[in-house]
Amino acid sequence: MQAVRGISALALVCSGALFVTSCDAPSPAQNSSAQESQSTSKGVSERLTPPKAPKELQEEGVAVTEFSPQQNSALHVTMTVEKMDPNDGGYDITPGVAAAPLAGKEFRIPSDTKARWGLIDIKQDPSGSMIFTHRVGPSGTTYSIRQYNCVSQRVRYVSTGETIAEMRTSKADAQMSEIQPRSIAYYLGRLACTDFGS
Repeated sequence: MQAVRGISALALVCSGALFVTSCDAPSPAQNSSAQESQSTSKGVSERLTPPKAPKELQEEGVAVTEFSPQQNSALHVTMTVEKMDPNDGGYDITPGVAAAPLAGKEFRIPSDTKARWGLIDIKQDPSGSMIFTHRVGPSGTTYSIRQYNCVSQRVRYVSTGETIAEMRTSKADAQMSEIQPRSIAYYLGRLACTDFGS
C-alpha cells in the first residue's frame, strides 16, 4: 500500500502515541485544481465537504487533512458501499449532537446511529494504516487514532481522549485485536484500508 500524501497532513507515530502536524500549505494552484476536480465529481462534494476544525484543534495546532480529489473519490466510493452517508435518514441524531462542531469530513457509522463522525486524517504505509477521527455523540466528544493491519484485519487504539490534550497523554493498546463484523472498528477500517492509488 502506498503512502498517502495529505496537503496539510497529520503525521502519526505508533510508538508512544505521539503525533505532530505538518505545516505544508497548499499552493493557490493546488487549491484551485482540487476545487475544480471536486466540483466536477458528481456527489463527492455533497458528502465530503471541505474539512472543518473546531476551536480546540486550532488551539492545539492540529491540522485537518485536505484530501486530494483522487482520495476524495476513493473515500466517497467506500462510504457509499458501506452506507456511511451523512445525509441518510436512518440515524437518530439529537439536536445537541447535530449542532456540535465536528472536525474533518463528516460521515456516519451504520452501527452507531446516535453519533456524528469526522475523518481528520488517514496515513497508509506498507505496514498498515492509521486513522484519526472525531466522534460526537450523546455522551460527549472523543478524538481517536486507530492503527489497522489491513491484511490480517486487526486493529488497536494508538491514542484516544475527550480532548486533544487527553489524547496526547493516553497509552496505546499493547496488542491488536480482531475486528468484529459491522462494528465501529469494521467501518473505520473500511475507510482506513481504502486503497487511494498512486
